[in-house]
Amino acid sequence: MFEPVPHEQALADGADLHFSTEMISFQQDADDVTAPFRSKETDAKKIVRAKYMVACHGKRSSVTDQLSIKLQRHGLLSHALAIYFKTDVKKYVEGKYNGVIYINNQTVRVFNRIDKSGQQGFLVANTAGIQGSEES
Repeated sequence: MFEPVPHEQALADGADLHFSTEMISFQQDADDVTAPFRSKETDAKKIVRAKYMVACHGKRSSVTDQLSIKLQRHGLLSHALAIYFKTDVKKYVEGKYNGVIYINNQTVRVFNRIDKSGQQGFLVANTAGIQGSEES
């Protein structure tokens, strides 16, 4: 939903965008960063040289490991399950306010929503347990 705006602007600014691509490794010298990339779809490889590398990689990335960056990580927030579903419940929700419904108590943390059409929705359950711990 949000991707087209920065995508179009990046292309207008001269960016070379690749999707389904992984960086294999990277090397930094005094002037540049060199990184070989591999297409996950075609297995084609390409080497990129750039003045800078912006690391948007997540906390479990090999980039973090290779740079020896120590991250302070939070404990487990919850055990969660998300279910997206299609069903016909129009007769129950038609003409009614249809916000997000929350259930939050010592036993369970759940929220769900049915879209305005009454044809689909989602349910997210953050299962029982002490928040921030492995206990369930």
